[in-house]
Amino acid sequence: MLASVSQSRFCISAEPRANIVNERLIIFCHDQGSKDGLKLLMTREIAHMKASMAVLDGLGLNALKLGKFGGKSTESRDNRTTAALADDAD
Repeated sequence: MLASVSQSRFCISAEPRANIVNERLIIFCHDQGSKDGLKLLMTREIAHMKASMAVLDGLGLNALKLGKFGGKSTESRDNRTTAALADDAD
C-alpha cells in the first residue's frame, strides 16, 4: 500500500509540471497538428492526476496532505522573520 500511496503522490505532483511544459511548448509550435497533440497530452495529464487523487481518496487519505507531521504555519514564520528584521534594524 505504501508504494501505491507514494506513487500516487508523485503522480499528483508530476502531472501539473508536465502540463506546464506542454503549455510552453504550444507557444513555440507553428503547426496545428503539434498543438493538438500537446493539448491531448495535457488532457491526459489532468486525467492521470485526477485518477491518482481518486486512489488516495479511495484509501481514505487526503491527496494534498504533505508528510505525517505537517509544517508550521507560514503566518508564524513570517512573524518571526519580521521580528528578526526589526531586531537587525536596531
